[in-house]
Amino acid sequence: MEEDEVTLNVGGTVFITFWETLQKYPNTKLGSLTEDSPHYRKDKHIYFFDRNPELFNTILDFYRNDTLHFPNHLCSGLWHQELRYWGLSISSTISECCYSTYVKYCKNDTIIQNLRKALDTGSTEELDCLDLVDLSRSDEYISTEHVKGIRVRVWNFLSEPRSSTQAKIYNGFYFTVVFLSALSTLLITMPELRSDNRKFPSYNISEVIRFLQLDEQNTKQMILETKEVPEWLMLFDLFLAFYFAIEFLFRVCFCPDKWLFFKDWLNILDALLFTAIMVRVMVDRNPGWFLSQDSNIILPLYKICNCITVFRIFRFLRLAKQFSGLYVLVLALKASWKELMLFFFTILLFALLFANCIFYAEMQETTTFPNLLYGLWWAIITLTTVGYGDHVPKSPIGQIIGSFCAICGIIVLAMPVAMIVANFNEYYQKNRDRQQFMRLKLIEKKKILISM
Repeated sequence: MEEDEVTLNVGGTVFITFWETLQKYPNTKLGSLTEDSPHYRKDKHIYFFDRNPELFNTILDFYRNDTLHFPNHLCSGLWHQELRYWGLSISSTISECCYSTYVKYCKNDTIIQNLRKALDTGSTEELDCLDLVDLSRSDEYISTEHVKGIRVRVWNFLSEPRSSTQAKIYNGFYFTVVFLSALSTLLITMPELRSDNRKFPSYNISEVIRFLQLDEQNTKQMILETKEVPEWLMLFDLFLAFYFAIEFLFRVCFCPDKWLFFKDWLNILDALLFTAIMVRVMVDRNPGWFLSQDSNIILPLYKICNCITVFRIFRFLRLAKQFSGLYVLVLALKASWKELMLFFFTILLFALLFANCIFYAEMQETTTFPNLLYGLWWAIITLTTVGYGDHVPKSPIGQIIGSFCAICGIIVLAMPVAMIVANFNEYYQKNRDRQQFMRLKLIEKKKILISM
């Protein structure tokens, strides 16, 4: 009988079981044990494993009962590592009652990895700076490392607001400049600031209107294209453009990886914005040259440049490194793509349903809902509880359908929204926990450097 027994010493705790129990799963670490195994101690006739004995109880129970249970009082990450060590497949061994625990661990691990990938740059760069400070105090410090340290510090100052107090101050200044840039976009469209007619040498206003393909009845077009932009506003816009251009060149020179730098769409947008603004300034400064060109080529280019300048507002996204809540929102939306698809599909389904209902219910009314597209517009606005009031049902049946449409919007659409909010709350809470964790690591690192 003793020959059928096997003695296992796991972390100092002795476990005794049968060979028959372990060999039910020959492809695992325990199922493939032999006397030639490096874990075998010939003098004591036991197998020794330097692992956690508390976790091994559950591992051994799997061989006995053919099902795997998760201990809720232990860290899921530690448990996951233990399963990999013993060669057990989680998907085929875990019990149904504990599967939710495993799913929760996987979800939390995914959230942490996404946050680490998106938000850890500043924190890790700050720790790297501390390493460079420590290196500079050593005897092996050389000039090349000094240059590298300056390059890292300048890059952190420009692009990593969490790396130092000076970087945070500069980031506040950058926020102010971006805000002023967005404000200038608003001021350019104000008719009160455009009093004088724009001067077009050698061209009368009719030729200008025909060249620019303007609608004389459209007041907005006429003001924007034929009224003069104030000189101070044009110079202010030009100053902002040069500031962003110089800042962009500094970041290009000091970035550690040029390829990764130009893979960032915000950096590409900076280059496009500078080009577009300069084209617009040149046109405003030289309208005669602009009107002398081929309208089929220069006019679409000018309109494209005007459209590109609108996207200067996206520079605010660079501030997400300072306000990690913006990144958390984006990550939560990416994690909720299934819920978002459900949300849009539900809106489309009920909008089509109520659009058909309201169209045929209002068939006798000649002034409402001339076709189904108007009914679809009304259904979407009602489902989302916006209610512009541009199209309303007038018949009693139509008003009843409208009531049901509004009620369905409140009840049905609230469910996928609640799931999206739950995902955001999980990401937000995990991000707060990780920020506190990184702060503790940074404080401990500084304590070590001070003691040295």
